[in-house]
Amino acid sequence: MPIAEVQSRFDEFAAGTIGEDVLRKAVREAVRREPQLAPAYAAMTLARAKGGAISAALAATIAADIAEPGDDADRTVFSPRGRSTEAPVQAPAQPAAPVRAVVPEMPVVSSRDDRPVRLDEPMYPRRESVGMTAGLTTGSTTGTTGSAWDAPERLAEVAAPLNIGSVLGNRFELLQELGRGGMGVVYKALDRATAALKDRNPYVAIKVLNDEFKRHPLAVRSLQREARKAQKLAHPNIVKVYDFDRDGGNVYMVMELLSGSSLDEALKSQGGSYPLEEVIRILRGLGAGLSYAHELGIVHADFKPSNAFLTTDGNVKILDFGVARAARSLNGPEEKTIFDAGALGAVSPPYASLEMLSGGTTPDQRDDIYALGCVLYELLAGQHPFNRIDALKARAAGLKPPPLRKLSREQWRALQGALAFERDARTATVAELVERFCAPGKARHWWLALAASVVLVAAAAAWIVPRQWDSYHAGQLAADLASPDEQIYSQALGKLKAATRQIQTSALASDKAREALVKRYRAGIEQAMAPGSDDFPRAREMWKELKNWLPDLRVVEELGAGIDATARKELQKLAAARDEALQRGALIPQQGKDDLASVLARWQRIDPGSKAPAEPGIAAAYEAAARKAVAARELELARSLVD
Repeated sequence: MPIAEVQSRFDEFAAGTIGEDVLRKAVREAVRREPQLAPAYAAMTLARAKGGAISAALAATIAADIAEPGDDADRTVFSPRGRSTEAPVQAPAQPAAPVRAVVPEMPVVSSRDDRPVRLDEPMYPRRESVGMTAGLTTGSTTGTTGSAWDAPERLAEVAAPLNIGSVLGNRFELLQELGRGGMGVVYKALDRATAALKDRNPYVAIKVLNDEFKRHPLAVRSLQREARKAQKLAHPNIVKVYDFDRDGGNVYMVMELLSGSSLDEALKSQGGSYPLEEVIRILRGLGAGLSYAHELGIVHADFKPSNAFLTTDGNVKILDFGVARAARSLNGPEEKTIFDAGALGAVSPPYASLEMLSGGTTPDQRDDIYALGCVLYELLAGQHPFNRIDALKARAAGLKPPPLRKLSREQWRALQGALAFERDARTATVAELVERFCAPGKARHWWLALAASVVLVAAAAAWIVPRQWDSYHAGQLAADLASPDEQIYSQALGKLKAATRQIQTSALASDKAREALVKRYRAGIEQAMAPGSDDFPRAREMWKELKNWLPDLRVVEELGAGIDATARKELQKLAAARDEALQRGALIPQQGKDDLASVLARWQRIDPGSKAPAEPGIAAAYEAAARKAVAARELELARSLVD
């Protein structure tokens, strides 16, 4: 991929037409093909970060990608608060290891700090800044001992007691305990850094490892590697992992805070099975997240209802990628006598595949497919397909999942394929399972039309004709939505909003209709965000409408991310303009171009909920300028400043 194409990808990301995953994939591919140009790509990334085209957090992630474009996750030490460096690696035997490109150091901040902030000094100093340390065996940190932060003697350090109100890393204030598990305790916490930047969502989830897990350095290092991989999983159906760090004897992971309930809790409160339509919606979300991870070569290895989360806004998220693999990494010969990985939740027998229970095989995406099949059956039937008996015992007993009458023949075959005991007989990919299960049924009730009785024929006609009429209307609506004529499209959009859900779904099954809808909404969103309009609230409302029509399209998610990225970029510019106007003393239009009042007015149009324009320092500046004008007997100017 020529360097000009990579530049184009950066431009497309800044314009909001592609997402982070597409940009990062382009950079990784370019470095793989031309590793000698790695310094140029790193310099390009740094320049884009300085220019505000990408966030500092994304720049840090791309820098890590450039340093290791492949899957060599064990050799790079990456600190979101520090710099990307190389961990000491023992020289291998001949043939020599390939030469790795030297990437310029790039100052970065945590992925949570996506608002304007100085990059050369942290908002809150931390006692130790280690970040996503992958596979570290020797080296130093900012601590005083000089040994690796995850060395046995460091992990043996007694953890300070944590209570509500405790602060980890001089940054995360613990507010509420959310739950306890085999690995440790999860808290809701206030991220003081983002709170200081007036972020509207300054809360995170903190998982603090318990001593049973922490006292095994191999487990912690493996979890670091897996957490670093999880940090790269930028997908709307996967929980975000921000950081992996320690504070004295406390080792913790920082994650996205979710509001809602885990799938196992939701199943209990449901008191039975879910409607088929809701199951399909949940399956699409879970399938999208797992498929995305599998495309990046990451297997969950412990998927189960408690590792899926239904948010209050109707989204579904997958939790704890790689945690089971981290725990199972201790099952080497040297650890078998002192560590029981199963005690830490490394395997959940009812949802583990035959191969995972047997051991000795590399985790495979089909292991996740078996677990997803079990969860899917549980959503449909309200119970486990084998009554929570693990795959080894179920196969030995010749058990088969009871058929479900609510499913079509094709759907039942798709579910059976996911639940196959043998890996080779199991459905090959999550995408195949989702496609087969969620595809519309093939006219399951047309047998009515074949009945000999006149009464049955009439009943069949009464059932068929309205659906044929709906099908005709849906087809016509899809064609009108794809029309280049603005008037025809506008009328079609009104009809789409007034149509039944069945007609809406059928009309939007057309590729042309979906493409046209995305194109029209994108144009409207770009017009709303254009300089001079700055109607970002309207842009977000339009995006919500589009997401309501097409909730599963990745391009829609990327469009939403583009709106947020553009807003952040504009607010960064306005922050600089605000400071410059204050320095010049240009507070109102009468005092010069790009005055503070105009800057703040545009700020409020872009982000109406922001408190930045009402900061006390700004009011004090106007008051001081007004008093100075009064003293100089410039009363009109003083009145304007007071107003």
